[in-house]
Amino acid sequence: MGELDGEDAVAVSKTFTEPGRLHSTYNFNLLQMDGSTVAEVRDIIGDLARNFNDSNAISVAWSNHDIARVYDRMKRRIEVPEAYSDDFAHMLFQLSTSLIGSTCVYQGEELGLDDADRLTRDQLQDPWGVARHSDTFKGRDTCRTPMPWTQDQPNTGFSGDDLVESWLPVDERHKSKGGLDQQGKQGSMFERNKAHLSWRRNQPALTHNGQIQLIDGGHNVIAFNRLSHDQSDTMLCLFNFSSQTQSVESVDIPPWSSAFR
Repeated sequence: MGELDGEDAVAVSKTFTEPGRLHSTYNFNLLQMDGSTVAEVRDIIGDLARNFNDSNAISVAWSNHDIARVYDRMKRRIEVPEAYSDDFAHMLFQLSTSLIGSTCVYQGEELGLDDADRLTRDQLQDPWGVARHSDTFKGRDTCRTPMPWTQDQPNTGFSGDDLVESWLPVDERHKSKGGLDQQGKQGSMFERNKAHLSWRRNQPALTHNGQIQLIDGGHNVIAFNRLSHDQSDTMLCLFNFSSQTQSVESVDIPPWSSAFR
């Protein structure tokens, strides 16, 4: 696995995954600081398809430890009604795990954690964040706060039962989203994402080497077919980035949701 970048990151990745080189590379194209529009995401997927269909020698992530969390970044470019925030977060999780190659899920995405953008400068530990701090940029610590486990323990269980000061403070919005608290809770973000991954595990079109073929779903829908390497298994994948039900190839997609066929 290589972590590569360049003026054309996909071209660099393709070069270094040629036979006899790396098995896969980590791609940053979805890690845009200010998020991406629907059209931009569609173009990124198309670029990956043109270069890595069949080989699938690419690893895609929408978040990591160096950038604000994906749901907050994407909402900078896409207006999402508050009532649909959880649906939007779940849809992005489903989209990222439906692409070709390997998928990286950054800790907290499975819980639907907000970016901890309420940190003050005095609370930051990241030297880069301290040096560049502003009203709109808090550095990299906003995605590095303690993983919440249960609301009933100090630091939401990150430090066990110990009454200690954590390296970074727990974001107040995370206290109700602990991983242990969400387990078994019907409709929780964790259970929704867990159910999707359980379903995905039994879908050869999504888990085997193969292809992704974009189709026209209109302005607000990202639509593509996934095909296994021998094309014996196919899956139509649809993602609705709007507040109105959309229809593609006779499949209705609820607002801010996905549909698979």
